[in-house]
Amino acid sequence: MQTRSRRVKNYFDQTDNYLKNKFGIASRSSLINRNLPELKNKIILDIGCGNGEVTLPYIENNKITFLDLSDKMLDIVRSRIPQEYHQNAEFVNIDLDSFNYVKKYDYLFLIGVLAHVNSVEMTISKVSQLLDCDGTLIIQFTNSNNIISLIVKLLGEIKKMFGKSLNYKVNSNSFRVIRKELRKNKLEYFKKVNYWPSLPGFSLIPNRVRGFVQSKILNSKLIQPLGGEILLFVSNVRNNMQT
Repeated sequence: MQTRSRRVKNYFDQTDNYLKNKFGIASRSSLINRNLPELKNKIILDIGCGNGEVTLPYIENNKITFLDLSDKMLDIVRSRIPQEYHQNAEFVNIDLDSFNYVKKYDYLFLIGVLAHVNSVEMTISKVSQLLDCDGTLIIQFTNSNNIISLIVKLLGEIKKMFGKSLNYKVNSNSFRVIRKELRKNKLEYFKKVNYWPSLPGFSLIPNRVRGFVQSKILNSKLIQPLGGEILLFVSNVRNNMQT
């Protein structure tokens, strides 16, 4: 019987399973980057990096370790890095559980990963050990208790009846549980951003229209907080000044 890690790898080795949602990937990355300061001379770990969309904008002035179970995804990241910046990149083709580096990172990105890991608890514990005492952890996940997330999940279950589906069960992660796990590891968020997912059928709409709708949602103080996707910007408790 295949392990969960092997099933996750097999799914993402078929890279179109992930890349078919290009608009959603790009929108999420843009939102993350808008909420970060300019990064320079930082040591960065991108866990479950996918095609590198989130951290590639920082490759010129920082050292980045791209970690992913899928060697096919890492090949895509390599192909996207200009030759002159290859010395700033390191590629690690294993899962986080097997990652045993002793150095600490200034920035850790854990974007869309918690749904696929063997253990959410162990993953958060591991990243807490990898984070520098003055570092920042950026986590993105779907809040399973959010009404929009529940509707999207239901629509996704219906869609699976007519197409390809995951051969493993994704983890459901509520904001309450994630915050509890962070606190257990002496971490606390200092910034929280809610946003809306790409709804089923949204891919049929032209990119210009999707971009317009997305920008209106992100700029709406009434609508944006209802979104079921959550970004947390996290630091060690002793350095945390929550806003």
